[in-house]
Amino acid sequence: MKLQRLVEIIRQDHSGAEEWPVLVSTFKENAMGEWQELDGTRQPIGSVFVAGDDVLLIGNDDCVPLSVANLEQELTGLPSNHAEFLVEYCGDTPIEIDGDGGLFHIDVPIDGAGRDEKSKCYLVICLSAE
Repeated sequence: MKLQRLVEIIRQDHSGAEEWPVLVSTFKENAMGEWQELDGTRQPIGSVFVAGDDVLLIGNDDCVPLSVANLEQELTGLPSNHAEFLVEYCGDTPIEIDGDGGLFHIDVPIDGAGRDEKSKCYLVICLSAE
C-alpha cells in the first residue's frame, strides 16, 4: 500500500480512536475465500522509518505502540515526495540468514488498515501468501 492511501484510510477511520494503539496483524484467506486473522500475529508499531523508497512501520512485542493520532502525525510529517512510497512492516529485531553473520530486516507489505472495535486498537494488515 502506498503512503498516501494509508493516510487516507487512517483519516477516514480515526474519529474517536485517536488514542488507540496501532498494531500490525496478519490475515490469511481460508478455503471459503474469507480472510481470517492468524492467532498470535499482533505486534505493536512503535516507530516510522524511511529506507530508500519504503516507509517502514517498525515494531516488536517490547515496544510502546504509537497511537492512531501519533501514527498519522508521523506519516503526514514525511516529505510530500514520499506520498508514492510503499508502506511495509518491519520487525525491530534483525534476522541472521545462513549463519554468515549478515543481518537482515524482513519487510512485509501493508495491505490494509482498520479499526478493531472489540479490542480498541487500530490494525495495519499484512496478507499471508501461504
